[in-house]
Amino acid sequence: MTAYISPAPPEAADVVEALTRLDGDAVVTFDGVGTVTSATASAADVFGTDLVGRPITDVWPAETVAHVLAGEVVPEAVEICEDGRRTTQGAPLRSADGRVVGGLVRGRRVNTELPTYGYPEASEQGLRVFRASAVPTCITDADGRHLAVNDAFCELLGRTEAELLASGIDATSPPEEAEGNHAHLEMLRSSRTSHVRTKKLLRADGTIIWGEVCATPVVVPETGAIELIVQVRDVTQSVLDREELLEQRLRLDASQEAGRVGTWEIDFVSGRPTWSRHAFLVHLLEPSDRTPPLEETLARVHEDDRAALVGVTTPRDGAYDFEVDFRLIGDDGDVRVLRTRGRHTPSADGGPGVLRGTTLDVTEEVTRIRALEKAEERLRRAFDTSLLGIAVIDADGIALQVNEALSRMLGQPQEQLIGGSSVALTHPDDRAEQTRAVRRVLTGEADSFVLQTRYRHASGQYVWVEVAGAPMDAACEEFVVQVRDVTESRRQRQKLQFLADHDPLTGVLNRRAFDREVVSHLGRVLGGPHQDAGALLVLDLDNFKQQNDAFGHAFGDALLVAVAGAIRAQVGPGDSVARIGGDEFAVLLTRASGSEAAETAKQVLDAIGRAVDDLPGDPDAPVGASLGMAIPHADDGLDTLLQRADARMYAMKSSRSPKPD
Repeated sequence: MTAYISPAPPEAADVVEALTRLDGDAVVTFDGVGTVTSATASAADVFGTDLVGRPITDVWPAETVAHVLAGEVVPEAVEICEDGRRTTQGAPLRSADGRVVGGLVRGRRVNTELPTYGYPEASEQGLRVFRASAVPTCITDADGRHLAVNDAFCELLGRTEAELLASGIDATSPPEEAEGNHAHLEMLRSSRTSHVRTKKLLRADGTIIWGEVCATPVVVPETGAIELIVQVRDVTQSVLDREELLEQRLRLDASQEAGRVGTWEIDFVSGRPTWSRHAFLVHLLEPSDRTPPLEETLARVHEDDRAALVGVTTPRDGAYDFEVDFRLIGDDGDVRVLRTRGRHTPSADGGPGVLRGTTLDVTEEVTRIRALEKAEERLRRAFDTSLLGIAVIDADGIALQVNEALSRMLGQPQEQLIGGSSVALTHPDDRAEQTRAVRRVLTGEADSFVLQTRYRHASGQYVWVEVAGAPMDAACEEFVVQVRDVTESRRQRQKLQFLADHDPLTGVLNRRAFDREVVSHLGRVLGGPHQDAGALLVLDLDNFKQQNDAFGHAFGDALLVAVAGAIRAQVGPGDSVARIGGDEFAVLLTRASGSEAAETAKQVLDAIGRAVDDLPGDPDAPVGASLGMAIPHADDGLDTLLQRADARMYAMKSSRSPKPD
């Protein structure tokens, strides 16, 4: 007898009617608290009373009812009644979600006489049959002490007849079975009902076996005592197989639950579909004993996906595999994407047979894939349409992919750039710096790099670019680099920097930039020998104001430009010339000794004189220059050095001859 599943077990008239039509037995159902909810007409005859509304325990042992409500199937057993015997068997009734909500009992009359047994007066032939039986059998008293055992029983337990006759059922059971043994004996004594129980048995060598024990109480006529005829069947392998099957089923259920996978089958011969519990859940339905027909399922499928699903579920010949994704619309409007895959096993003649498969919810997977595809498409459009040059290069600098902007920037087709080396594009003077920047990322010293370098244009000229690169993966096998043309911005920056550091009229350094150069120079030569410290020259034009007032500012500007040019012509490439006031100039000689500086000072004055002579002016107030020179000392700063040079210059204004320190 199996467990029955009914949507409403307390009103399980359909189950009762079906079983009655099957074999005419009395059938009784009861709810979860043991109250009888329905009974067939023959139930009153078999059980001796009208049961509906009464406790089932009035006619069936309470322990047996408890087993059924705990989910166990109770096999057929013989019960001894006041007016004869009846057989009963029971099973739990379960709801659609598998919960036990009641039970079912089926019973029948088997005869009208109480069984009797007289072991002491048994015939010798009967004893021989008892001993020779292949079924392990024993006779015990009502307390479970062995009165007789056959050879098969001794062999099953690995014990001698004498050992068994000197003991009882507790000696042949492990300790954990003791409580169950006593409860079983009590039930047999009180109800006089045959009962089948599966329990553990203890062999003499200490091993445990499982036995299906069928105990039938009989009455000894001479004494009226109750004795038990016990037959045992070794079901060890069956129990182990059942446990393994249960474990596998639990693992399968767990994996289906975790993976949201349901299994299903369509028998094309009968046209009947079968779903697993998880198939209902995947299809957004509550588990039920009724599998919806294919037409109902198709009605919930998005109309654009129905044709594909119909195509694989339509009967056809031959074996084939299939996989289909489709959208299922739930009752609340929720749309899930399901993937069903399986195989058709044809019938013996090759025609339509059985379609078996699985269905899993791939909504999240499909959503992720679609989001990834959209992101990749956005990146591709950004890559192709970006105004910045973008390239993907490997760790060796070989271009794997370039965009149109980089192609335009370098004047080379994309296909020509792909496969080429970024190092070969780089100006030879910049390659070492670029290699160092990439190596720092490869060694983990930096996460990315940014540098300005020069790339060769197709015309042969070099363009200044700013390159920003970062690895695309942790292994640094590929890099993405952005390239920005900074040629014009560098030109503008250099122009601004020049304007910030130079006198706009003469083009020489202004006071701020010159002070910076002097401070930097003093920092380098501080503490060094005086002859290596260079020199500072300060010049002031004589009679400039008179000439400027007499001939105008244009004449004065031309005069200042000519003087600045004359000074620049006399100094070296590492020296600095500055206009530090209206008609004041300064010169920093960075490598001259004292004598060399004095000679340069004389040359500067001569050059200024020649430049002034070439310009028209007032001969009564000729423009000249007064010059002061100072050589840096170890403790000099900018101000002290200028003060000493100024002092020499003002001294010359009166003496008209330069005097070195």
